[in-house]
Amino acid sequence: MEQNWLMLHPKAKVALVVKAMIGMIFLMVFLIPSFFFIILEMDVSLTLFFLIIVIIICILFLIVITWAHMFYNRYRFRIGGDAVYINRGILWKRNVVIPYERIQHTSTTRGPVDLLLGLHILNIFTAGTGSVGARFGGGASAFAAEGSIPGLADPKPFQDAIMAKVRFMRGDGLGTSGIGLKATVPEAITVKNDTQDEMLAELKRIREILEKDENNK
Repeated sequence: MEQNWLMLHPKAKVALVVKAMIGMIFLMVFLIPSFFFIILEMDVSLTLFFLIIVIIICILFLIVITWAHMFYNRYRFRIGGDAVYINRGILWKRNVVIPYERIQHTSTTRGPVDLLLGLHILNIFTAGTGSVGARFGGGASAFAAEGSIPGLADPKPFQDAIMAKVRFMRGDGLGTSGIGLKATVPEAITVKNDTQDEMLAELKRIREILEKDENNK
């Protein structure tokens, strides 16, 4: 049975709110002077002006809280048997599928908010995305990643699982039996294939029947 869909760490919701609020503050710094001159032209009192600003901030804060809550609840990812799957989006759903054959490497990034909350962002790169990052001088930057998984308290088990799958798909020192992969991937996120297990069991049953026929002869 393949690994179930996973959610982000609960602290990720806090990180989303804080980052959105920081962006909103920078936006307000540029907008408030414009509002101020408009209010002066309308000959409105300063009390009313500040009341309008407070109302706008409260509305934006509610929008940010609602957005963070919906984004967190609708973000899912899974280390599948053949690819990494990422589902996210509020109004427009985006389903990202990154086959292991295309993955080149992974990296982690942490902004100031992530550092404070003890979170990491796991970035997954393919051959094309790696060249994009180098072209723009960002190296293994998050914006050039094929897919990113934010809000991880400990990304290493996921990195190890993904790269173990990549090495297995490429045959880098791993047998076809998958023993090397099983030893590398943490048990909590090891992906098993029901179809392969059923085929193996069926072959064993056929062999037993053939052996019994040989013995009867």
